[in-house]
Amino acid sequence: MKRLKSSIAAWSAVFAVLAFTAASAALSEDGVRNVAYALVTGFTSAGVVRWVPDALRSFRNGRAGAEFLIVGVASLLTILFFHRVWVMTITYYPGLDVAMVTYFVVWMLAWACGLILVAPDVEDGVIANRSLMLVGAALFIAGLMSGVSIALSLG
Repeated sequence: MKRLKSSIAAWSAVFAVLAFTAASAALSEDGVRNVAYALVTGFTSAGVVRWVPDALRSFRNGRAGAEFLIVGVASLLTILFFHRVWVMTITYYPGLDVAMVTYFVVWMLAWACGLILVAPDVEDGVIANRSLMLVGAALFIAGLMSGVSIALSLG
């Protein structure tokens, strides 16, 4: 508990929750939504600038866990940034055909999350069995959720 008290990451999470609570009390729902969208857009754009140069180098090598993590984080930030831009676009131009772009964004988020999932267990281009089991579990859960979604859409 002593270490948690001095954790900047932990205190930043507490601050984020308190700031959201204060914003929710002070702003309308639309205001909270717009501030949240702006925060994500700002932080992801800064994150893209910070992570993409390292990710391009790591993408070229791509055989160690740290490289998987760097590419995964940069990809996640990049995809989230373009997702925010896409959502703002379809919010202000509602007549656009949005389905395939939206699905592609989500598909690529799954890929980036997969890289981050296996990153701790990759060494010299080999993914450890533990991570392969986690990928299998993720695909099982995805299949289960797909089945449930399809079944619910039929009835």
